[in-house]
Amino acid sequence: MVHPRAVDGANDELGDRPFARSLFGQKALEPIEGDVLENGEPMALLAGFESTFAEGKAGEIERKVLEGESVKLENFKIAKMSELSSKGSRKSIVLKPENFKVVAIGKDEFNEGKSFATISFFLSKGNYATTVLRELMKEDIF
Repeated sequence: MVHPRAVDGANDELGDRPFARSLFGQKALEPIEGDVLENGEPMALLAGFESTFAEGKAGEIERKVLEGESVKLENFKIAKMSELSSKGSRKSIVLKPENFKVVAIGKDEFNEGKSFATISFFLSKGNYATTVLRELMKEDIF
């Protein structure tokens, strides 16, 4: 649901804010009218049968996305297999790796003329390391 938030901000300057990038610009990460906020950060809807939509523009976007995919909240309750049901939740749209460390940098023995980097970091539940790695690979930093 980040994309519809930022259609108007696709060309915004990102500055040097690490890990605050989005394919759709900085505007996608900023609160909009009606956002559910936690620690000042917008929370995205993870739809489920007990989900409640945000208010205002944020809620309109949530509804529009689900309608566009023909998804109804009641679809997340599976009576015959309750373990597959999802009550729903929210998660931050801002990904912040913690304890980020560059462990090693060197010549890549498998790819001539290339370098390698070994890094470590911690992500909170529900976030994926591949998201961080994709952002790092966009830049020529190693």
